[in-house]
Order: sequence, then C-alpha cells, then structure tokens
Amino acid sequence: MRIINTAARVAYSGECVDEGNGNYSCGVTANFYGNYAMAIMNSFDEHVAESPYDIFIDYGPASAMSTATGAGLSVAVAGVTANFSVQVRDEYSNERLEGGDDVQATLTSNSSTGVIDANCTHQAEGLYLCSYVAEAAGPQQLTVTVEGDSIVDSPFTVDVRWVCRCDNLT
Repeated sequence: MRIINTAARVAYSGECVDEGNGNYSCGVTANFYGNYAMAIMNSFDEHVAESPYDIFIDYGPASAMSTATGAGLSVAVAGVTANFSVQVRDEYSNERLEGGDDVQATLTSNSSTGVIDANCTHQAEGLYLCSYVAEAAGPQQLTVTVEGDSIVDSPFTVDVRWVCRCDNLT
C-alpha cells in the first residue's frame, strides 16, 4: 500500500496483512495532514478494488512539539504587560488549524511574588496570544504547556527589569 500527498508530492509506504478470511488490514503513518491518493496494489503491481482512493488525513492532537515566539519569552519590564505567541502543533510538528487546546503559561519568581499565571487566548488557526505582568525584577522562569506538557524549549528564562520613571526628578 502506498499513499501520496497530492499537494506536496510526498509518498509513504505501508503494509497490508492477509487476515485469512478474504479481508486485509492495512496501515500507514503519514507525517503531514492533507489530501492523499491511496493506492493498493497486488503482487503483480496492479491496482485492486478500484484503487487508488482519494483520502484526507487530518492533523493529530495538540502536543509538546508546539512552539513559542516573542519578546515576552526572554525579557519583560516589571509592572508592564509582556506578550508572546504559541503555535500549537501535533506530534509531527504540523500546525493545528483550530482552537480549543489547553495552553497555559506560568512565570515563577525567586522573590516573594511567587507564581504568576499568564492569560492565553486563541487568535486563529491554532495560534494563541499569551500575556503576563511580572511583579518583580530579576531572572524568572516561564513555563509554557500545551495539554499539560511543556512545549519545545520550555521553560524559558525571562530577564525582568525595572524601569525608572524619571519625569519627576529635578
């Protein structure tokens, strides 16, 4: 058995097992979602049972292969909102195209401020915008999870700084 992604022209081979009763069980693992043509061939390299078939393989569930980008992953100013984005991906790093995933982030400080939860909201096509407000300066740890699992490169070290408002100095 063989499937070919009709857009990317990527092919995957699978195996079919004779169940001994006239039925066959076939399986293949594809790493990309999309439209495929599935060809089932006999030992003479001939199509069987009206093969090939048009099939669609969907992306998988959210996974730890998800990624984050943005300044809020590495630097923030105490008392000011910091932002970053999370792109939810499946186990093969395909971007998920829908929301509803459990995306969470927590900023942990060594000071008395403890743990601060970020607010993560779905924007579009599996992309989440996360924001938090650090309460104290110093190095802090930002842990980002999708469905309870840490994402790629998490936890992140955030350098939180104070900003001096000098407009009242004379």
